[in-house]
Amino acid sequence: MNKHLKEFAERYSLQKCDENVVSGVINGYQVVVSLSYLNASAFYVKIYSNFDSVQNLVNDYIKNNKKTLKLSKYGLSKRFMTFDFTTFGLKGWVKKAENLILEITNYLKEINAHGVDYCPACGEKIDYPTEVVTNDYKLLLCTKCANNLNETRAKAEEEYQAAPGNYGKGLLGAIVGALIGGIVWVALAYVLGLVSAFIAILITYLAAVGYDKMKGKQNKNKLVITTIVSLVVVVLSMFLSYVVMIDLSLKAEGIEANPIEALLLLLETDVEIMAGFVKDMFMSLLFGVLGTVAYSKTMKKNLHK
Repeated sequence: MNKHLKEFAERYSLQKCDENVVSGVINGYQVVVSLSYLNASAFYVKIYSNFDSVQNLVNDYIKNNKKTLKLSKYGLSKRFMTFDFTTFGLKGWVKKAENLILEITNYLKEINAHGVDYCPACGEKIDYPTEVVTNDYKLLLCTKCANNLNETRAKAEEEYQAAPGNYGKGLLGAIVGALIGGIVWVALAYVLGLVSAFIAILITYLAAVGYDKMKGKQNKNKLVITTIVSLVVVVLSMFLSYVVMIDLSLKAEGIEANPIEALLLLLETDVEIMAGFVKDMFMSLLFGVLGTVAYSKTMKKNLHK
């Protein structure tokens, strides 16, 4: 866990829910603080309350003080409010989150918004709090709402298990998505005459998008399928980029030859070209692996657990 977030969590006795997600009670209100090194959308703060009777007041307060609070965005529902902001560095972000939580919860107290003693789902006073895990963090609800949530989850689990895997369609979508990235890679080699290894990251992203478009099942098989497809297309794209550049060189010299055969011959006989090819292949695979690892961390959040 980030050390600044850890210090913040210890200061308010918050619980660790995920690698960089903590939840608990601050100033009488349930809160969640989340940050991520790889996903900007995972930087947020949530404050829970049943806002039914005070929603207009809170909405006006945030709108009128948005510039003063320096919020980049915020949202308000009947059960929670969420907001984000920009600062320099994670230390500053955590400190700003703490200050905002204290400032906003103080205002919530002034208008008598329900705190931790009330269920954020139904607004009733909690006699027997029940802890539930939702979206990777812990939350206190009344027993009735907790039971309703568990029943809804059980039904959703049954529907998920009964739904088709669509792995074949997902594989096809991943291949098409990755190939689109591969075409961009080869096109740049044709236009600019260079190998763009960083496009390997784009390939991993498009493979996942293609899998989703074809409604492949959201489980660990998605990671396996998109990773294998991405790395295969990365290798193929890098090889074809060299083929394209060799073809351009042959045509510039007025030589009629098969560019693939010419490339294979050069790799056997020219040490300098072989060294450059190996280096570019290594960098391509490196970016491919980095892209896969980075995107898989984000992807895992949406996978079925």
